[in-house]
Formats: sequence, structure tokens, C-alpha cells
Amino acid sequence: MLLTAGVASAIAVAAALSFEASARVFRAEKEGQLAAIVAVKVEELARWRAERIADSSAIASDAMLVDSLGRTDVPALQEDLGRWFRGLMGLGDYAAFELLDPAGRVVVATSPPPDDEPQRAAVVATALAARRPTFVDLHRHGESEPQLELVTPVMRRGEPVGALLVRIDPRAYVYPLLRSWPAQGTSAETLLVREDGDALVVLNPVRSRPDAALALRLPAAFATGAAPRRREPEGPELLSAAQPVPHSPWTLIAQVPVAEAFAPLRERLVWTLGLAAALLAAVAAGGGLWWRQRVAGFERQRLVAEAERNAVARRLDRLTRWSRDLVFLTDDAHRIVEVNERAAEALGYTREELLRLAVPDLRDPATVADFPDRVREEMAHGALLFETRYRRKDGSTFPVEVSVHVDEVDGRRLFQGIARDISERVAAEQALRASEAKFRAAFEGARLGVALLDARGAVVEANPALCGMLGRSEAALRGEPLARLVEGGAGAELAAALERLGAGAIETVEGSYRLARAGGGAVDALLRAGALRGADTRWSALAFVEDVSEKRQLQARLQLADRMASLGTLAAGVAHEINNPLAFVLANVDHAAEVLRSAGRDPGVVAALDDARAGAIRVREIVRELRAFSRADAENDSLADVRRAARSAMALAENEIRHRAGIVLSLEAAPPVRGSEHRLGQVALNLLVNAAQAIPEGDAARHTIRVATGTAPDGRAFLEVSDTGAGIAPDLLPRIFDPFFTTKPVGVGTGLGLSICHAIVTGLGGEIRVESALGAGATFRVLLPAAAPDATVGREGGGPATVAPSVPRRGRVVVVDDEPLVGRAVQRVLAAQHDVVVLTAASAALAALAEEPAADVVLCDLMMPGMSGMELHARVRARSPRVADRFVFLTGGAFTAAAREFLDAVPNARIEKPFDPEALRAAVARLVSAPAAERA
Repeated sequence: MLLTAGVASAIAVAAALSFEASARVFRAEKEGQLAAIVAVKVEELARWRAERIADSSAIASDAMLVDSLGRTDVPALQEDLGRWFRGLMGLGDYAAFELLDPAGRVVVATSPPPDDEPQRAAVVATALAARRPTFVDLHRHGESEPQLELVTPVMRRGEPVGALLVRIDPRAYVYPLLRSWPAQGTSAETLLVREDGDALVVLNPVRSRPDAALALRLPAAFATGAAPRRREPEGPELLSAAQPVPHSPWTLIAQVPVAEAFAPLRERLVWTLGLAAALLAAVAAGGGLWWRQRVAGFERQRLVAEAERNAVARRLDRLTRWSRDLVFLTDDAHRIVEVNERAAEALGYTREELLRLAVPDLRDPATVADFPDRVREEMAHGALLFETRYRRKDGSTFPVEVSVHVDEVDGRRLFQGIARDISERVAAEQALRASEAKFRAAFEGARLGVALLDARGAVVEANPALCGMLGRSEAALRGEPLARLVEGGAGAELAAALERLGAGAIETVEGSYRLARAGGGAVDALLRAGALRGADTRWSALAFVEDVSEKRQLQARLQLADRMASLGTLAAGVAHEINNPLAFVLANVDHAAEVLRSAGRDPGVVAALDDARAGAIRVREIVRELRAFSRADAENDSLADVRRAARSAMALAENEIRHRAGIVLSLEAAPPVRGSEHRLGQVALNLLVNAAQAIPEGDAARHTIRVATGTAPDGRAFLEVSDTGAGIAPDLLPRIFDPFFTTKPVGVGTGLGLSICHAIVTGLGGEIRVESALGAGATFRVLLPAAAPDATVGREGGGPATVAPSVPRRGRVVVVDDEPLVGRAVQRVLAAQHDVVVLTAASAALAALAEEPAADVVLCDLMMPGMSGMELHARVRARSPRVADRFVFLTGGAFTAAAREFLDAVPNARIEKPFDPEALRAAVARLVSAPAAERA
């Protein structure tokens, strides 16, 4: 009996020891189960959040939604978008959609929004500032059920123009996911919590508290791990596991009461103790057998060892099963002996198929060649980390990072490999390299100057455009403060601005600066610099430098052209106003001189009148040249006389020259050239003014300006202007025809004169040459191709030459001019040969010509108030074409486009004011003496 009692005691002790060992294993198993459950649910929640963000981003970028924010027809917008939104609500747990303006005001909503406009505006402002979807965590509006909100910016051309707010009901997916449990149980549950001060707020209903959502609070330490704890002070002891949900403020906790978790183990203990009691009874009844005791001991040891091995195996299985990496165990021949489910899923094989393969079978064929070398390294070091490519069952490949460890188990060499799919990392690296290549291509190929600057505003890198712009190599620019290249005091201002930019005080710098070029000269530049907040701490700002020198030159040319156009309009108007009085002054002076000369009166008075006439003629020529110079519409298909163009320019430049130098003229005949004589006069004038400005004032006796025209040896016409001024340095000669290049002081000249000359001459098919030396003056020679041999040069004034007939008859002349003094002057000139009627209004002339249509000549002013000469001619032509053909137009300067077009269209003669009396008499006599058939 003592033996029996001893056996019973041994069985009881063994049962107790077995229970303790099993409890340790069982607890570890339960903790692993909880951790696995948490990991699965966290992954599901993270995937769910990512899907919601992807949905809202796709909806917010839809063109119809973006364009809707610019519409004003709100009822139609409500109907269109409301229908679309309601169709989208079934895509994924969506309770409502709202389209908001940038201030958070509702534009379109699928249901009446809660009365929370300030809160909504703050959320919208946060999302627009971040320019990415923003979750509003689980909350309540009043007494409503908990809900989530997702606000996504609506962007147009890179700028936010509104927001899409999606309301999400957690009861549709999130809460059911949290309630689900992989095994039967009465108290096990999952809690979704977030931190709130020094506590945790439960976000979901739980079994024991259906009203727990946003109402139940737990100590913050509750989410720190799996150690046993109590949720309430008097509640049951709990086993738990916790894990944060990525990219969210949530933490997931899985918990189960210890009593419920250990219930199966206790049942097993009760069964074991019952078995021991039955065995004791059997031994007591039968006397027991020694060998049964030994078998029972051995069996107990075997069961404990097997349980421990199974527990380790289960833990290893859980570790590999839920791992995101591919886990392999291979033998000495590299055949796969164990593999996890993730590897089978990633490679597209079943587990059984993988167990029939070797590691080289999984490699991309292009990478198998290095396999022997990898094995040797693994054997030599016991471990190895490297990158390669695996091939899936369908033949596609993907990059992996492989970690291999070599182990010895019972004298058998095994290789444990863990492979991680690095497709995303490789794609990111490739995208980064592609981005760097694009940046480098844009940086190197940009036509704008680009510089990367450090926090001090010094150049870290400069692109070729900037180097070429400044005439410096990148090595010379590197480390150079950009502000040091700025001319004048603006450099200090730019340095201070760039320093503030580097310190983060401002985000941009923009301004106009003159940057010094290496070797002299400067570049007018527009500089824009923006702050960089990247990982590369070498770079603080990106500066763009645009060379606007040419743009400003073009602006100056346009301004000059505008001034020239204004000058032309002014000159034509002044010419008209001067020519009218000048016409009767000159005519009356001629008349008075002729009367006195015929009467043999005081020769001194006649000489004085001749002097006055010469002055008036000089005024007339100056006005004519000024008007001709200002004409911007001169054509190049007429014929021009180089010699006459030179004389015109001399008349205009005389005042500029006479205080500086004497003039030497050598104006020989030259062949006519095809082009505008006015433009040639402009070339001659610019060359003369340029020559005069090269000579200082006050010593005209020592200096000369020589003007020559003639025929060059090759048959071309030439115009030559030379001076005895300061001359031009040899290094400057190649640049003198560049726009805005000048060696004159500021305020003297624009730098456009010679460039204009060069443009006009080359436009006429010619060339302009220059010879000069410092201190020896300069000679400019213009060479122009001669026109055809049979061409003749037209007369100045636009009409044919008039030659008085030998025996004129007395005719009837009607003079129409709004200036009475002009009319009387014409009457004095013609009264001796013809009957002259003077009228000062075109309307009176129209009536007079209707009553007495026998006028031989009508001398008509072109520009008159009321009815112009052009209109009078048209109305007379409609009634009597013969009389209209006998109009001769008196012009003081046709300064309107309509007047010039009219004179070009009609064949009538015209005489410019102030007119030469003899030319006027000749023109009248030709028409009066025309044959009767022509008059008819």
C-alpha cells in the first residue's frame, strides 16, 4: 500500500509539474495568437484607410468636379453632382459627400450637412494648406452616431480651389472588422483607441459596453503590451496585445480574460488527475506492475518534450506565416525543405511545388551565374546580405534583398534565407534617378541661367547658360556669392535678401540687376530665387537668371520708334502750318521785288527783298527736309539720288556741325539707286551727326567734315562721310553697329544711330564700311547697287515737270484756299497773264464751278476745314470730269494717310507750298494752253 501511495503521489506531482510547463507554453501560445490577430486587423485597417484616400483623391481630381467649382448655376450643379455623388456612395462605406469652397462653405451636398461650419472651415484650411487628403478622426455631431470624415483638396493647375468632404459610417466596415474573432469566445474582443491627454479613448463599441464608442476611457499604459492587466479595478485579469495602425492616431488592442484563455488547460488538468485516480485504483486492485510505472514516466517525459517542441514549432510557424518576407529553409544541396506562405504567395507557387524546387530555380536566369560565388561567401562568413532578382511562376521577375544564415542542426548543414521584396524601394530609387536625370537635363539644357545657392547666397552649381551669360566657367563661379556679381549698390541689397532666404525668413527673392561679365561689360538680368527645403543641405535656394538685355533694347527701339512717329506727325503738322504763311510771304516778296526791279526803283530795297526771299527759301527747304526725314512710310521701290540725299542731310545737320568743323563737299554725280531717298537722307544725317559729335566744340578752324558722293570703281553709288575727330579704338570697331553700343557720355546719343544706318543700307542691298584709328578720325563709306540703266529719278514734290508754253493764252483760274493771304499771293503771281478768282471755302467753289464751268485751271488747297480739296474734287468729278482733270492741288504737307493715298491715286499735278512763282506760272500755262481736244 505504501508503494501504491507513493505511486499516487508521484502521479500528482507529475501532473502539477506538467500543468505548470503546459501553462507557460499555453500562455505564450495565447500571446502569439493575440499578436497575430492584432497584426491582421491592423493590416486590414491600414488597407481600408488607403483605399478611402485613393477613392477620394480620384473623385476630387475628376475634371467634372474641378470644373464645377467655376460654375454659377447652383441648381443645375446640385442636380448633376448630387446624382453623381449618390452613385458613388455605394463604393465604400460612404454616408455623404460634400463639395466645399476654399472657405469651407458647402456648394453641393448629398444630405443636409451638420451645423459645424467653423469646424469644417478649419479642417478644410488644414487640408488645403497640406495639399493632401486629411482624415478627421472618429467623432460625433451632437447626438449622432460616431463617424469619420475625409477632406481632399480639389486642385486646378496646381492650386487648391476647393475641397471634397467624404463622411464615412464606421458601422459599415470598421466596427464589424473589430468585432470579428477567429475563434469561439464569450469575452475576447478588440479595442480601437487613440490617445487623449494621459488616457486612451475607446473608438468602437465592445461586448461588455455597447455604448463604449467615444465614451470609455482607459489608462494610457493599457496599450503597452501583453502583460496581464485589468481594464477596470474590479474586473478580471486580461491578456492583451497592442499595435499602432500606420499613418493614423489609432492603436489596436486585442484582449481576452486570463480565466477564459486558460479554461481548456484546466479541463485537461482535471482529466489528467481523474486518470491518475483511476490508475491508482487499478494498481491498488491489481497490485500494480513495475513496468507500467516506467512506461508512464517515459510517456510523461515524451509528452512534455513533444508539447514543448510543438509550441516552438507553432511559434516559428506563426512567425513565418505572418511575416511580410519570404522565408526559406534549404539543405546542403540548396533544395527547399521548408517555406512560408508569403513566399508561395509572392512567387505564385503552391507550398508543395516550392518544396520540389531548389534556390537556383527561383532566381532570374540572368542572375544565376553569381550563385556559386554567393554560396562560397555564405560558407566563409556564416551569413550574407545581398540583392538579386527572383522569378515568379508566370515568368515575371522582381528585385529582392536576401539575408542568408548558415546553421548546423544534428550535424546537418542548413541555410535559412529571408528574402524581402524591394520592388517599391527599387522603383523609388529608379524614380529618384529619373527625377535627377530630368532635373540635370533641365538644369544643363535650360536657356535661362540657373544656379543652386547655399545659405550664404554663394553659387554651389551653375548651368552652362549662366556661365555663358557671365563669361565665366562653373569652376570660377562656384563658391562666389551671387550678390558680388551685381554692379552698384544693389549687390548689398541682394546679399541681404538671399541671406534672409537661406535663413527661412522669406520664400522668394525677385528683382532686376546688372551682372558684371568677365572681361568687361554687363548683363541686364531679371533674377528670381526660391527657397529649397530638401534633404540636401548644400542647397538653400534655386536662382533663375534671365538675360533681358535684348528685351530692353527692343523696348528702347519701340520707344524710339514711337517718338519718331510722334515727331513725324508733329513735323508734318508744323510743315503745313509754316508752309501756308511761307507761301504768301515768298510770293509777295517775289512780286514786290519784281515790281520794284521793273520800275527801276532803289536797288538797295530790291537787294533787301532778294535777301528776304533767300531766307524764306532756306526756311522752305528746311521744312521740306524735316518733313521728308519724318516720313515713316517711304517705300524702297522708288529711285533715289544719293547726291540729293546728302544735300538734304547737310541742310538739317548744319547747325550741329558749324560750331565744330568746316565742311568740305565733293558731290559728284552718282547712278540712281533703288530705294527711298528719305531713308538715304536719314543715313546721311546720322553719319553727319555722328561725325560732328566725334569733334569737340570750340575749335571749328582745326577740324573738317568731308562729304562726298560719286560712282565707285565697281559701278555702285557711294556716299562717304569722314571727320578729323577722336577716332575709334580697334577693339571697338566690331561692335559699333550693335544696337545701343556707344562710346559717348551718358545723355549724348542713344547708341542707335549707326545700327539704324546699318539696317537701312543692308536692307537696300548695300554695305557700310568704316576705317578709323585713335586720334586720326573716321571714314564711313556707304556703297549701294545702281538701279537699271534706263531708270530716271523722280522729281521732288510728286508731280511731273512743268514747262511754260512759248505763247500762252489768257485763261480763267479759280483759286480755292482757306488762307486768304495765300489766295491773294497766287492772284498777284498770275494776274498779269490770267483772270483769277479767289475763293476761301470749298462749298463756295462748288457753287461757282457749277454756274461757270468754263474754268481753265482750279488751284485747290488739299486740306481745308468743312469740305476738303479731296471732297471738292470728287464732287466736281461726279458732275464734270473735264473740270476735275484741271485741278492742281496746293499742299502744305499731306500729313494724313488719306491725303497721301489720294495724291497717289489721282493723276492731277500738285504744287507744294511755299511754291516757286515761275513753277506756278508754268503749271497754269500748260493747262491753259492744252489743245482743245484735251480740254474737251
